[in-house]
Amino acid sequence: MKLRTIALLLFFPIFCQGQDEDLKTSSVSIFSDGNAFYVKDGIIAPTGGKYFFYNEKIPQARYGTLWFASSTSALLAFKSYNDTTLSVATRTIKDLSELLSLNLEKKATLKLQESELTGIIKGVEFQKGAATLVHVLTDDQRWVSLKPEEIKMAGFEEKPLISKMDSIKKPTKTLELTFKEKGKEVPLKMMYLQKGLSWNPFYYLQIKTGQSAQITMRAEVINDAEHIHDARLNLVVGEANFKYAEKMAGLVKFNKILDPSAEADNRNFYNYDMDISEVILQQPAKRSFEAQIISEEVEDYYFYPIEHVDLPMHSRAHFELFSTNVNYEDIYECTLTEQINLNNMYGNTQPPQQENKVYHSLKIHNKSNNPLAEAPVFLLDEQGGDTKPLAQDRMEYTPINAKSLVKISESKDVEIKSNEIITVKDEEGQNIWGRRYYKAVVKGSIKIISYKNEAIKLELSHLIHGNILNTSLPWEIVWQKVQSSPNDINMVRWNIDLEKGEEKTIEYEYEVLVDR
Repeated sequence: MKLRTIALLLFFPIFCQGQDEDLKTSSVSIFSDGNAFYVKDGIIAPTGGKYFFYNEKIPQARYGTLWFASSTSALLAFKSYNDTTLSVATRTIKDLSELLSLNLEKKATLKLQESELTGIIKGVEFQKGAATLVHVLTDDQRWVSLKPEEIKMAGFEEKPLISKMDSIKKPTKTLELTFKEKGKEVPLKMMYLQKGLSWNPFYYLQIKTGQSAQITMRAEVINDAEHIHDARLNLVVGEANFKYAEKMAGLVKFNKILDPSAEADNRNFYNYDMDISEVILQQPAKRSFEAQIISEEVEDYYFYPIEHVDLPMHSRAHFELFSTNVNYEDIYECTLTEQINLNNMYGNTQPPQQENKVYHSLKIHNKSNNPLAEAPVFLLDEQGGDTKPLAQDRMEYTPINAKSLVKISESKDVEIKSNEIITVKDEEGQNIWGRRYYKAVVKGSIKIISYKNEAIKLELSHLIHGNILNTSLPWEIVWQKVQSSPNDINMVRWNIDLEKGEEKTIEYEYEVLVDR
């Protein structure tokens, strides 16, 4: 006799009831602040004029952004509530008693403590969910009743049933749409702003021969919101203004229904699956070198469209947006250390000379068809056929046809020392906002020495509090700001050409109000 021996199994598969995807995501506009705007549409078949969204199919829309529209049938009402649904789940049995109860009228050999018993399983009694007796009709036509704990193992002559169907009542979040017309299919569009999907740009800047470089912009997309299939992604450059994005739409805020004492659920996304598996996607290099994604300018935003994108839930992806040649020039830049304080207090003693840091930078001229978003940039030198890492810096936002500076490193071959001293001071003074201030003239001196073996360009900046008087070398005023103090602020810049080993001195004066 061939027996099938069954050991105790304690495995519970999770049952999930699916729902047809009537609405397809046609486009998602992704902002770098963690918000994304979804557009979904499709043909639906309401039942009795009603259409339902359940659980994770209900978007986590932000306040004031959830919108439904149909071009053929008026929408009369939207409402949400917590319902109870009955579902059927298949699970494996949890003990031998349950196994025997699933295989009544089957012949089995039961291994007991010191013996075996063969017969037909006729019944299993349960009290309060626990088995109490197992009834067996033996081969010699005897009825035997056993306690479940007496049975150590069961063997069957034919394959036994090892799983059962359970009816499960589950709380179900429900969003109900009511249409004016009944009994026909209607088109439906759904739009909403949701958190959990964001993108960030980053650049590779590869220095080639001469004063030419190749800049490549890629996007890193992080999707912790929902599954996206065959949709258009719009990656948006610009400062988003979503005033109520931190607040959930009341229609899809279910926590008060499920548990009135619960805190407000303001998470970015539903988290039904705690066992998150991260998926990393790399977009295939389908475009040729100069075949770029051209951004679309809409008001003050730039949209980078990418077609036919699949992004599973909890996935990350890199997409190349454009790669183009740019011209650059080597610039040495320095911002002088401030020698005054914001309390407008100056000493009459000779201050020590300040040493100032000088940085070697690249000035990039953006002549591409796209703005350069603020983002990290990694610099590589590829001259001579070898790739050498130079630096990682931050690219400032650079409009089309504008210029931007990218730092390479601090330069020790250019030395800049500076100092300032009060040369004239008015002893009479004047009252301003209840305090006594005195007009003073400050004279500054800057000594520059280049130890480079080639000519260089230096951009030297200085923040001056007060009224500018004169300078020995021409300067430009980059910006001015009126302060809530007696002195305005001026950012000035000298553009200086230095020959190999050249030394220069700059002298300047400005007028300032001091309080002692």
